[in-house]
Amino acid sequence: MPSNTTITPEWHLPRHNPFRVDRLHQLAFRGRYGSASDLLHRFEQLNRRAAIIGPHGSGKTTLVEELCELLQTRGDSVCRLRLTSEFRSSASGNVSDWLRDSNTSSILVLDGAEQLHWLTRVKLIWRSRSHAGLLTTSHTPCWLPTLIETQTSTDLLRELIGELAPSFDLPPTLPKQLLDRYQGDIRACLRHLYDLAASGELQPTGYSGTTSA
Repeated sequence: MPSNTTITPEWHLPRHNPFRVDRLHQLAFRGRYGSASDLLHRFEQLNRRAAIIGPHGSGKTTLVEELCELLQTRGDSVCRLRLTSEFRSSASGNVSDWLRDSNTSSILVLDGAEQLHWLTRVKLIWRSRSHAGLLTTSHTPCWLPTLIETQTSTDLLRELIGELAPSFDLPPTLPKQLLDRYQGDIRACLRHLYDLAASGELQPTGYSGTTSA
């Protein structure tokens, strides 16, 4: 006899989850001040020394990755270092080693300058003068001209969700609730949506969750 049997749809599996990490990495930067190419032109106008400023999870790393790709595509050498809070105690030493080993013909790209003591930041700016350029990201201004200040919004989160999971029917208030909960950190919001999709709490429109067997 036919019976209702709960099934596990493909999107519950990590490789099919619309909010999985590799799909997040494919998202292009969205900003109010033009494309990554436009910002690269502004970077040149600032003598290749600038900072991307914005709160955690606001797209700074995504933008840095796009800018690095554009720089390398046109033939520039890029030497990149990313600092995280997990290794904050060793950040200054990592920067010293990075500077020592880098070629002066390279553009230095430091993602996570907020992990550095202010004095180390000053030393970095001073010691990098002989390099082809310096681009940093930070939560707050750090003695470099601001290339762009990244921001988040409910509309931006909705747009990203629509691109990642166009067939999913989300409660209209969910994006704002998530953004409030994670204090504007869009990356954390998308991780939360990954968990909801994996648990089956988020489903494509029209899915019933059962099938006949």
